Amino acid sequence: MDHDRDEKNVSVLAPEDCLTKEDIRTQIDRLDVELISLFRQRLDYVTRMVDLKRSESLPGRIPWRVEEVALHVRQLAEEQGLDGALFERMWRELIDWNIAFEDGLLGDNHSEDEEKSR
Repeated sequence: MDHDRDEKNVSVLAPEDCLTKEDIRTQIDRLDVELISLFRQRLDYVTRMVDLKRSESLPGRIPWRVEEVALHVRQLAEEQGLDGALFERMWRELIDWNIAFEDGLLGDNHSEDEEKSR
């Protein structure tokens, strides 16, 4: 990857318009920049959720919500012709990381509160 390339100024090409491997690599790199930006935005919402959970004395992990999100992502992936099981596993890993992040901000006082959220 050419680290000097400015991914923000890369022209968007459809896959069928990519004529070289470099064209394809450039497009994948561009998408990676967008994905990381979206994950950053997602983390901003997770961080805000901590404030709301704290005000309601809720724990980071709310089991029914974990299941809801994981199954929703699986369905979305399958609707796009992707491997739903793969994306569900990826999202469960992401969710676990987010919960650990939330728990770190919430402190250790919420393990007994997890039962309230079931």
